[in-house]
Amino acid sequence: MFVEASGFWLWLMNKIGCDGLTMPWRTIYMRQVYFNDAQLRAHEQAHIDQIDRLGPVWFSTLYLWQLAWFGYEHMPLEIEARWAEIQ
Repeated sequence: MFVEASGFWLWLMNKIGCDGLTMPWRTIYMRQVYFNDAQLRAHEQAHIDQIDRLGPVWFSTLYLWQLAWFGYEHMPLEIEARWAEIQ
């Protein structure tokens, strides 16, 4: 489900510097200005697909581990989501 970010979610997105944020309960928060951006939607939908494939607990654990181990730019879950942007 795509939701326009506001309140806490917009504050969090400002803090971490992102335009879209997918949560393990299958909700995607997006900045209003990017709400209809097809590439960002495809990227975030790829994370939903990962959640469906891995389950929310394993996805969250793996995401945080990869973030710490590889860094955002090089983590496999993000690379997979970036590929979805160009499909």
